[in-house]
Amino acid sequence: MKYMTSLRHLYTHGCSRLKCMPKDLRKLTSLQTLTCFIAGSEPNCSNVGELGNLNLGGQLKLRNLANVTEVDAKAANLVNKELRELRLTWTFRWNYFQGITSWRDNEEDAKVLENLEPHDGLHAIGIQSYGATTFPTWMTMLQNIVEIHLFSCRKLVWLLSGECDTSFAFPNLKELMIKGLVCLERWWEKDNDGMQGELVMFPLLEKLHISDCVKLKALPGHPTFPKLQNVHIMNCPELTTIAKSPKLGVLKMEGREVELLLWVARHMTSLTNLELTSIEQSTDTTSMGAENSLRELVNGKENGNDQGFPLEVLVLRDFKSGVSVTELCACFVRLQELSIWSCDALVHWPESLFEGLVSLRKLQIVDCNNLTGYAQASAEPSTSSETSQLLPRLESLTIQSCGNLVELFNVPASLRKMYISNCSKLESISGRKQQQGQSVSLIHQGSTASIERLSLHNCHGLTGVLFLPPSLKRLDIFKCGGLASLESRSPELLADMDF
Repeated sequence: MKYMTSLRHLYTHGCSRLKCMPKDLRKLTSLQTLTCFIAGSEPNCSNVGELGNLNLGGQLKLRNLANVTEVDAKAANLVNKELRELRLTWTFRWNYFQGITSWRDNEEDAKVLENLEPHDGLHAIGIQSYGATTFPTWMTMLQNIVEIHLFSCRKLVWLLSGECDTSFAFPNLKELMIKGLVCLERWWEKDNDGMQGELVMFPLLEKLHISDCVKLKALPGHPTFPKLQNVHIMNCPELTTIAKSPKLGVLKMEGREVELLLWVARHMTSLTNLELTSIEQSTDTTSMGAENSLRELVNGKENGNDQGFPLEVLVLRDFKSGVSVTELCACFVRLQELSIWSCDALVHWPESLFEGLVSLRKLQIVDCNNLTGYAQASAEPSTSSETSQLLPRLESLTIQSCGNLVELFNVPASLRKMYISNCSKLESISGRKQQQGQSVSLIHQGSTASIERLSLHNCHGLTGVLFLPPSLKRLDIFKCGGLASLESRSPELLADMDF
């Protein structure tokens, strides 16, 4: 390759089996683009120092930096290359008994990174499996940086050095993603809260993703992000700071119910996509305060906002409080997709809630083991007029692994797809349970079926005859041994059915 002196662009990203770069890479003097450099340990490999005199730009990824010395890192001369994107990856080895262990002394990683200082025009940087406890000071001087991704820097204790200018706030940063920084406790080397004052960190930040940072306790600086639109926080049990952003549209978060509800309470007027996972049930007074905040917002909607809040997609996992679930769902009249997973508080179909979800198109219920069907207090069948008020725009219904479910709610005529699996006690999919001796019907009597696809898996409690509507195009039945036969008003339907 050293003879290809006219070569300008070399794209090596995605070459996962490439172990090193060929020797004498420095002789490719016309090279302007090198997307990935793999540092090898063999004598016939180029070292990273051979990049020094190459006029590289665009994106560059340096892999296997455990094979790079401080001297070679400095010789690479990244500070004089007009790169827009830089990715730096160290290697680690997995010990079955000890977990991840670094290939070498973490101080070596610190020296190498110090000498890989990029050009100040850099827009994006990613660092993976870095083994030192601190970052170099140049990390806090990237005035034009737009994107920072940090993964599996498992010994890192803080991100920002105490030597940096505390007035610096990453003025152009739009995306910050940190994952697997298991020792990260704070953002600054020292407690600079007093020095920061009302400084707004990351004034242009739009996307914030933090996961698997089990010791991190707070968000950086003053927790106000004027441009923040997307937040994803998972497995950060000590992180209790509640951010505030008037433009937050997407929130995906795992935490205690009290923190989850407070996040929602602050952003209900802007959220369009919400995914919450509760890790425990809160029983203290702060939980009561969070629920009160939600009720105040609901009351505000009823008093002054006829259109409701803008949320369109809602996913709830592992919620123990039925109040929290119903309060969250009831005020979202624009909701189009609702998924509820592992909610022990869901015992009966919430008919009053369903009456309010007039825009809902997709409903998913999974692992709600206490769900049985209709409340005993309303055992009489609903009239067709009452039935039409439940989820009038619903098109897709999925119910999985609800072991105690006996009956579905009365599905609306708008329904196109129904998927039911692992509901062994299910006796009726037509609404209220049929009288003894009656056959199973697909839809509530009197409605005009539009179902095009029906899937029934592991529903042993369904017995009798399954009547199929003429609109059906695909039918999947697996391990439903109680079903005696299939019938349809359209004889050609069964002949053309795709099983």
